[in-house]
Amino acid sequence: LTVSPKTEIRRKELAEFIRLMIDYWDTNLPKFFKKPQELSIAAAVVEIFRNCDTIENFNKKALYLYIREMTDCKTQNITKVVNKMKDTQIALHRKYMADGWIDLD
Repeated sequence: LTVSPKTEIRRKELAEFIRLMIDYWDTNLPKFFKKPQELSIAAAVVEIFRNCDTIENFNKKALYLYIREMTDCKTQNITKVVNKMKDTQIALHRKYMADGWIDLD
């Protein structure tokens, strides 16, 4: 199996984006989530990204189960936090693709 240079560049860009995105969330989670339960869920999501290289099963059901085990929160609460993070995530990715970096605040 050979990997094209373009694929390798994309892989490196993705790894760099994930690293920058984790730094962003580490700095900004308390700005987005004031309630302790929401903050705990968001921190669990960031932890999944931090450990994405070691997670074998990336299906949605398994990830939600993993977050529920980490936080002892209901699925509906997890969904609310994930949706809020998703909107910001899209903006972060657009910024990274346009500029090659992400503002931490």
